[in-house]
Amino acid sequence: FAGVDPIAVEDIQSVVAKLKNKNIGILITDHNVNETLSICDRAYLLIEGKIFKHGTSEQLADDEQVRRLYLGTNFELKRKDWIIDMVRENAELANKTE
Repeated sequence: FAGVDPIAVEDIQSVVAKLKNKNIGILITDHNVNETLSICDRAYLLIEGKIFKHGTSEQLADDEQVRRLYLGTNFELKRKDWIIDMVRENAELANKTE
């Protein structure tokens, strides 16, 4: 999401949520950790091309080593579960009208 305007970021996140709702997994590589962790189920932190840590967004955000080496001590995870909820609701409405 780095270098992408905020409206396009939300559009992309909505597409990701739609794929998630269909049980389709995707791999996102991005430097904007706030936006990426806000929507993903699992994340992998690479250092020098090797997996350093992995887990849920919450696990990584709470990990002291991850905070010290990558996120920063003041990092605050802000989940965007509302996007996922919105996609689910829209899918349910579409199914009812069919």
